[in-house]
Amino acid sequence: MQKMKMAKPLLVAAMLCVVPMVAVVPGCGGGNSGPTVPATSLVGNYTGTSRVTQGPSVGETAQFTVQVSSNGTSTGRVIDAGGNTATITGTTNLSSGAFTLTLVFDGSDTAGRATGTLTPSGSTVTGTGTFELTNTNKGTITLRKA
Repeated sequence: MQKMKMAKPLLVAAMLCVVPMVAVVPGCGGGNSGPTVPATSLVGNYTGTSRVTQGPSVGETAQFTVQVSSNGTSTGRVIDAGGNTATITGTTNLSSGAFTLTLVFDGSDTAGRATGTLTPSGSTVTGTGTFELTNTNKGTITLRKA
């Protein structure tokens, strides 16, 4: 009986010490995605690749760069496997990440449009989308913030 009387005050004292510590030390909220990226962090330089999935040039890839400015204006360049270049102009919605780009190939009547979304995830920003050219090539694009 003496042990039980002694154990109760110790248990109460221990709870009075532990419960306030639990209230002071918050949990992480679940997940391990790291810090979130504000929408304004969509501003910056991106590199990417495209792959033709339909049309006369199926399988061809191209490399490109896109710069997204603080007002959402987007500009850049494309270089395809044959060394052909295109100018990119367009816009990116800095709240949603949605982008629309126009591509005009230099010295050619080939042009096109690309649409997609930039997505913040942890400390990185990636993008995916599709494109369609006037020469009937269609395909996919992927972007990564440099």
